[in-house]
Amino acid sequence: MVSVRSRAVLTACLLVVGVIILSASAIQAAPKPDKAKLNELATYHARQLEAHRGAPFRALLRSQSPAQVALNKSPEIKLMYVDDRGRPVYYGLDNLTAAATVSTNKVWPDGGYGFSLTGSGTVAGDLGIWDGGSVRPTHQEVTGRVTQVDSPAGQSDHATHVAGTMIASGVVAAAKGMSYQANLTCYDYDNDNSEMATAAAGGMKASNHSYTTIVGWYYHSSGEWYWFGNTDISETEDYHFGFYDSEAQAWDQIATEAPHYTIVGSAGNNRNDTGPGEG
Repeated sequence: MVSVRSRAVLTACLLVVGVIILSASAIQAAPKPDKAKLNELATYHARQLEAHRGAPFRALLRSQSPAQVALNKSPEIKLMYVDDRGRPVYYGLDNLTAAATVSTNKVWPDGGYGFSLTGSGTVAGDLGIWDGGSVRPTHQEVTGRVTQVDSPAGQSDHATHVAGTMIASGVVAAAKGMSYQANLTCYDYDNDNSEMATAAAGGMKASNHSYTTIVGWYYHSSGEWYWFGNTDISETEDYHFGFYDSEAQAWDQIATEAPHYTIVGSAGNNRNDTGPGEG
């Protein structure tokens, strides 16, 4: 089975976002979600998250170790939970490419493909984003078309940027988003699995997630390298690259019960990362 979190499918998924969800009419015949099972998954994942935020999780948040303090205060990443092996799991933010990169502009009016799609047919709840904070609702490119469902601690430049990639109206022509007349429902990435299941039960058709679980070596803006692999297994190789874990399984479960719902994962920003080198 290929996980919906597969890093290799980013381009194909972005094309799905840029083409299929541009018009609600394009997917009127989509199969119906199993609302009962999705609501069960939402409850299950909320409980699982809470169960993995016990004493080890709280100890990390209280830690006065300089390295841990730097991670806890970092706006770049966030401790999400401690897994069953005792490994801290962090989410880190990734970015997206422009609409032209995947030829979404070809299906716009006068794009040459004859579709004339703009996203105007979407309604609140059709298209979603999960990211590291809230989208700035007063930004000129998205004003009046974003709805923040939860209550993040603060606004996020990254979330606002990605929202623009998805739906920016083109006040500045170069900033025009893929689905530039669409409405966007916004969440932060805390408790994402439970929220995604609930949104899918409510009819969400596609969502974007420009973040990923940090694995291997991670270079922090403080100038320090951190190793996120399991040192009990290896200090030089992290098996989590490409590993089908419980998070991948959770997204597959949601997609199975909501066959109309397209989940777009992140490919990461790691193409040139090599780690700290010998020693």
